[in-house]
Amino acid sequence: MGQDFGLLYIATADEFLEDAREAAQSAKGVMDVPIGLVAHREVSDPVFDEVIIDDDPHDDFADKPRNLLKSPFDQTIYLDTDTYIIGDVSELFDLLDNFNIAAAVDPYEWELRYDREREFNGIPDSLPIYQTGVLAFDDSANTRAFLQKWYQIHQEQGFRRDQASFRRAIWEEKKLQLTALSPIYNCPVSWPIQVIGEVKVLHDGSPGDINNPEHAEVVGKRINHSNRVRVLIDRGFEIHTPLHGMIDRGLDIFYRTGRKILKRD
Repeated sequence: MGQDFGLLYIATADEFLEDAREAAQSAKGVMDVPIGLVAHREVSDPVFDEVIIDDDPHDDFADKPRNLLKSPFDQTIYLDTDTYIIGDVSELFDLLDNFNIAAAVDPYEWELRYDREREFNGIPDSLPIYQTGVLAFDDSANTRAFLQKWYQIHQEQGFRRDQASFRRAIWEEKKLQLTALSPIYNCPVSWPIQVIGEVKVLHDGSPGDINNPEHAEVVGKRINHSNRVRVLIDRGFEIHTPLHGMIDRGLDIFYRTGRKILKRD
């Protein structure tokens, strides 16, 4: 068993190390938790409390489940290196008192709905694709068996992306206790999505500059200018909330009409 809890990043190529540093710095700015890094070489940076070496990186999506097994923590929040934390997410650890793993549903679901080169034989369409860029998981036997299954499936069944193989592994590993995360803990800034409440993790699902602290702070302020129901639509990182005006006007009409009816009575 490892330490009680912590955050984990994986960077098994030099091109991802700087992103991992920036992502970890964002976490340090809002949380006081240990941060681990799995890397292909030694990394000397005070932002990382522990560096675990991957001696045999595959340089593909199989590196994720294989290296998640190396987490030094009993309870881990894993984040892709293209994420930026703008709010404390330590409450995710509380989920692991009741569940083995937690992930948000992918709002894009490319592998399931559109990527017809990959068949999901025997899996009903009602099982969604999960977004594996943010995962909370424990160090239980159930979780370790699942991560090993995920890695095995990805290697042996020819999946191109880790989210598709994750879905297959969920279907096959019956004992895993999985729960869904709210999108506020994995908010894809490049795709339209509806959120309510304070967004805490920004995730750039396409090439972008979310790891630039100044840019991420601007995007975060735009997204969190309100905590009400809102639809986020990427327009070069311009965030629009079309529901607000409609909701406000609708409520105003409702109350005005109600007052008129009461006065008549």
